[in-house]
Amino acid sequence: MDKASIDYCRVCGSKSVSPLNASQTYHLLNMDETVIMSYSSCDDCHFIFQSEYLGDEFIAEYYRLSPMLRRDFISDIENVQHREQAQFVSQEKDLTGCSVLEIGADTGNFLMHLHYSYNCKAYYSELSEEAREILAERKELSDEGILRAEEKFDVIVMRHVLEHVQDLASFLPSLKHKLSNDGYLFIEVPDWSFLDEDTDPLIFEHCNQFNSFNLSLLLQKSGFSVTRLETRQDPRFRSTPKRVIRVLAKQSNAVLSNTDFASSFQSYFREHFLVGFREIDRVLEAASNSVRVGLAPASNLALQALSQTKVKSARWLGFFDIDPKKHGRKIEGVPIYPSQHLIEYGLDIVFVLSMGAFGHEIERFLRTQDQSISIHTWDKLTARRTDCGN
Repeated sequence: MDKASIDYCRVCGSKSVSPLNASQTYHLLNMDETVIMSYSSCDDCHFIFQSEYLGDEFIAEYYRLSPMLRRDFISDIENVQHREQAQFVSQEKDLTGCSVLEIGADTGNFLMHLHYSYNCKAYYSELSEEAREILAERKELSDEGILRAEEKFDVIVMRHVLEHVQDLASFLPSLKHKLSNDGYLFIEVPDWSFLDEDTDPLIFEHCNQFNSFNLSLLLQKSGFSVTRLETRQDPRFRSTPKRVIRVLAKQSNAVLSNTDFASSFQSYFREHFLVGFREIDRVLEAASNSVRVGLAPASNLALQALSQTKVKSARWLGFFDIDPKKHGRKIEGVPIYPSQHLIEYGLDIVFVLSMGAFGHEIERFLRTQDQSISIHTWDKLTARRTDCGN
């Protein structure tokens, strides 16, 4: 058994790594061997990793003869865990009738939950011989190996798999051709964002220790964008009682690197930020020249709208704000009126340029003042449209 030294970060590629005084001795019962593993950390992204590798053949044999206890029944606590994990995915992707592949499926208990709860077509990929024998008996599940290479999955599941993978640079990109165009990766790994009593212990199988930052960075560099991330801990979960990170990610063409960050920012600026101002112009172009227009509240977004849109070319009255401290003041010569007296100004259109809950609160207030006004909130203006090419 020959060890190969790893002197770079497998997440961000940095050569600035520091050895940690944390060598561990592991006895591998299934291999009848004792090994000593040392650890390093990346100075740039704080990725912690085993700084030696035992080779593909040794690791493949280790997992084929995996010493993990395999059980084909599902405990009540596992049912709770499976419901939580499925609900996390369902926040972004309707699982009903989906085609799902779980890599490192163990005995398939999570796939069985997806099959019976969501009518999923469930496929597995698993290295352990013992686990595969149990999986083969479960007629609701299918081996990924029976599928044609061009078959796609709606969701690929990796629960506590990525911390075991040595070749991160090629593994994650290799999954892209398996996903449908609107498919998702669901990943759960131990959370090393904080180092405390709720951090997972070092074990032989875990060659990677991720925090939320470097896990997101790895996915971005591998051609995915994170759409949802959460941390979770439940001491009842026997196999994962410590803190974990859950992530959903979709395919993305914006693979970030130091050299193309500026172009990625420009893409965001054009396609996500400026879209709200373009929608204001669309509304104004569709309206008659006689409509009376106002902006609410007197916010930074509203001020930007003066230079980014054609609102000044309309019958433009000014800003409307509920805050009495602003009433009577002017921004670049434009007056700020009290929203409480909105009906007195005979407005036809109001653009509410405040995000999230504040915007909705302002919209509700304005409707109590005048039900006839056409109100366009920033959230609606920037929502993805299905009737245009933007």
